[in-house]
Amino acid sequence: VDQKQYEINAVIELYSQGNIQQSLQSAQVLIKKFPKEVMLFNICGICYLESGQFNESVASYKNALKLQPDCVEVHFNLGNSYLAMEAFESAITSYKQVLRINPSYDKAYFNLGIIYTDLAQPDLAISNYKQVLKINPNFSKAYNNLGNIHKEKGMLNEAAENYQQAIKITPDFAELHHNLGTVLMNLDKLTEAIKHYELALKINPDYVEASFDLGMLYSNLQQHEKAIKFFKKVIYHRPDDIEAFINLGDSFF
Repeated sequence: VDQKQYEINAVIELYSQGNIQQSLQSAQVLIKKFPKEVMLFNICGICYLESGQFNESVASYKNALKLQPDCVEVHFNLGNSYLAMEAFESAITSYKQVLRINPSYDKAYFNLGIIYTDLAQPDLAISNYKQVLKINPNFSKAYNNLGNIHKEKGMLNEAAENYQQAIKITPDFAELHHNLGTVLMNLDKLTEAIKHYELALKINPDYVEASFDLGMLYSNLQQHEKAIKFFKKVIYHRPDDIEAFINLGDSFF
């Protein structure tokens, strides 16, 4: 490894150890020494983004792109900065640039899905998440986000199928079991719903929403002792949860 690469690797190592400010300062020093090194501007952009300095982050990535206009990673990172700023149109442009250069960049489609969801354009979000899964069928979060959109649209069977696919890939992700439990409850498949809520709590015993939903479900089934147990658990974690207190009180009668 030559001296330049050795010094750049040292900056990357600082970043990977979580020393964001030190990494940024070292990169800035090296830019004076190696002003045409794209990687250094990219590192500065990442550090600025993680420090919440979005405008500086954008400026660093733009400097990198002046040096290497077709650098996929920099276009993607620039999109991430715009996404963090909620400058959605600029983020869309950056992610589309990524896909122009590399049509198989699944994370660009994924982030477009997030943006179109935020812009209340669910059909565009769905088509982008489907592109993700064409490229990478094991992208669990894409299935989860598809499930969330289908749930919002009232397409509960499709949502359940999406969550089940995600669970096959990442069975230890508590949120997926909770999401599936909620859909199954709305489909009146209560035994299955209970199973998935309990799995969510087995994975994450402090998952308050799963405890609350189980309390509600048992309350509706007139299984008051079980309902009381779960509402008490909610109150333990959220002592100011008025809804849990009301439901706990109702479960005693």
